[in-house]
Amino acid sequence: MRRLIKNMAIIIASFLVMDFLIGTVLDATLKNSPDGRFYKIQYTLSDCVDDIIIYGSSRAESNYVPKVFRDSLGLSCWNSGRGGQSLPFMYAMNKAVTERHSPKIAIINVEDIFLEYREEEHSFFDRAAGILRPFYIDHPSVRTIVNHNSYAEPYLNYSNLYAYNSSYYYLLRPYAIEGLDGKIEDAGWKPKPGKLKSQKYEQRVVQEDNELNPEYVALFDEFITSLRNRGTQVYVITSPNYKEKVVSTRTLEYIKNRKDIVFFDFSNDTRFTDNKTYYNDPNHMNRTGAIAFSAEIAKKIKSQTNYLSATR
Repeated sequence: MRRLIKNMAIIIASFLVMDFLIGTVLDATLKNSPDGRFYKIQYTLSDCVDDIIIYGSSRAESNYVPKVFRDSLGLSCWNSGRGGQSLPFMYAMNKAVTERHSPKIAIINVEDIFLEYREEEHSFFDRAAGILRPFYIDHPSVRTIVNHNSYAEPYLNYSNLYAYNSSYYYLLRPYAIEGLDGKIEDAGWKPKPGKLKSQKYEQRVVQEDNELNPEYVALFDEFITSLRNRGTQVYVITSPNYKEKVVSTRTLEYIKNRKDIVFFDFSNDTRFTDNKTYYNDPNHMNRTGAIAFSAEIAKKIKSQTNYLSATR
């Protein structure tokens, strides 16, 4: 029995030492990343004090050009958007930002069924947890979202092997291939090259009557409130998609009725929805489209009376 206990103790001690050593290397790899998605998250969580912060998923990441806003509005700008993510990830990013900083303007890109029940609902928390676990110990702001995935997360994340389990490829990639997730000078923007193929695209019509998800609505409310409490002007925006017409959704009706934000709905703006040269695929703009779209948003923001108070 003593031998068994001794052997178990040796195994446990060896695992803890290995976990610590590997974690030390991985932490250094993350914190010194030259660019990429982990560099971007680290900057948003720890260092971002820009005047304008853009939140959202892949449409935010590819459709909004910080340089355009910077040049037009005279304010520094950072795009925190992350492809494949949704409200849980945005919430965690914003929680970290608003705990230390008061942005002058927040731009939040939303989808037309952003707050509604969907089959993949839980996967949005799971996806966010997967990319945020390496930041769990150092950044309490992400813990609410990661903990949603499992009651055991507060304990499991003390293991570096667990926290980094799904991160190795994207953690190491920037050291091998520069700029795949956007260049440092693009301030979080990830431009998409190319244009749509010459094939004919059929008109898509969106008319949904799904119930709003109370958990998502509460998360979104807290998101907005944290910004408004900081005195931030909040602009919620729907990006246009090629050959898509949005008739109605519960999400858009809910957002339109909010009095504490400015809502710009581009979902049916034919200057963009009918212009094939602006798109990389039907749901994401290419470089040309993103620059034109960002310029239009900047112009609309500049025309708002509350823009002047945000820049003082």
